[in-house]
Amino acid sequence: MEAADQAFVTPVDKWFDKSLCWRSIQTNAQLNPCLWQELALTRATVLETRAKLMLRGAQFDVGDDLIRKAVFIRTSICGEDHPDTVSARETLSKLTRLNANVQIHTST
Repeated sequence: MEAADQAFVTPVDKWFDKSLCWRSIQTNAQLNPCLWQELALTRATVLETRAKLMLRGAQFDVGDDLIRKAVFIRTSICGEDHPDTVSARETLSKLTRLNANVQIHTST
């Protein structure tokens, strides 16, 4: 899973870090909006899958960070009420709740 993420999906992360709206692209290649959208949604799917794996492995803080990125991507592209966004938000809620429980139990 990690290798597939690095090979196919992680380069999309750089696009999120550098807004294409505020500067021109320094390349002869043209960015296809549909391709970009599909890559971003694929990234969200990989992030959500990894977050669910972190949930199973009780690594709630790592999973929380991953699912927040997935929710942001899906909300930006699909909207608040899209079923995939709602599903990712439910996973975030579960991770947040479990992470809070862990914090409470480890601080006492």
